[in-house]
Amino acid sequence: MPYRTRVTTGSRYDAELVAAALRADIDKYGAPLVYRFDRAAVHDAPAARAVLDEHQVLVLHGPPYYPGFYGQHERQNREHRAWAPTWLALEREQIDPCLAQMLDGVNRLWKRRTLDWKTASEVWNQRPRLVIDRRALREEVMERTARIARALECRGKPADLAERLAIERTLELKGYLRKEPGGWC
Repeated sequence: MPYRTRVTTGSRYDAELVAAALRADIDKYGAPLVYRFDRAAVHDAPAARAVLDEHQVLVLHGPPYYPGFYGQHERQNREHRAWAPTWLALEREQIDPCLAQMLDGVNRLWKRRTLDWKTASEVWNQRPRLVIDRRALREEVMERTARIARALECRGKPADLAERLAIERTLELKGYLRKEPGGWC
């Protein structure tokens, strides 16, 4: 869902900034089952992983060099970059109010065809509350990962391919993930 929970400024994009953003996001909205991250090293750094492990959040990385997997992220980044020229002309302390305005616009004001002409906020507020045993989910994913890894010939494949496939399949079986060939992210 294209709802943006947070945008953050920092002097550098490092593991501490990512960990702080994750912690703040989880404190405000609760822990998701899965975060879908790109392959930036800061996402797998110990500080970020500690926050995710504390809340039993799985991490789903897409295939390397396959931007189609990150289609929604790429579209959101493109939308954010469209605002960037405005931010570059501002002093740092003036940027946060602009980011808040951007979040309000893309979440609360922009009705999207892909959301049946609803806003991201409307869809976000209608999402069901997840009641799930996260430890059991993680164990199921790890068992499925081991089975898939034994069945795969992984030469030339990313090391986490089996885990990605296991997370996706487990979420599909539980009804939390639906894949639509040619569909919208």
